[in-house]
Amino acid sequence: MGKLSTQKKMEVIQDYHLGATLVELAKDNNITPATIEKWANKISLKEANAAVSKKNLNLKGSKLKIAKLLCKGLNNREIGKKIGLSKRTIDLHRNEILKAAGCKNWTELAYLIGRGKVKLT
Repeated sequence: MGKLSTQKKMEVIQDYHLGATLVELAKDNNITPATIEKWANKISLKEANAAVSKKNLNLKGSKLKIAKLLCKGLNNREIGKKIGLSKRTIDLHRNEILKAAGCKNWTELAYLIGRGKVKLT
């Protein structure tokens, strides 16, 4: 079993409290489900959120506009019409934004933005 940094441990606890399955978390982080449960029983989501550092994405130009519009609930086609880019270009930028943030999907990123853990500018 690998040893996790404090930062990664807090991220695992966050994920657990947000509904990720024990099996997935254990497999992805090379730790036992029992260990995750033990940590989560000791550390609340609020405490884990406070311990996880904020991330500034430093987005510029189209990526910043796209991220802000996605946060407002617009889809790729609507964003494309609004800023004059193709749906495919929006999709490419969207994937690059997720990669930069280290998020698996837009819901996760929107949650972190809403909680102040990720900043767009």
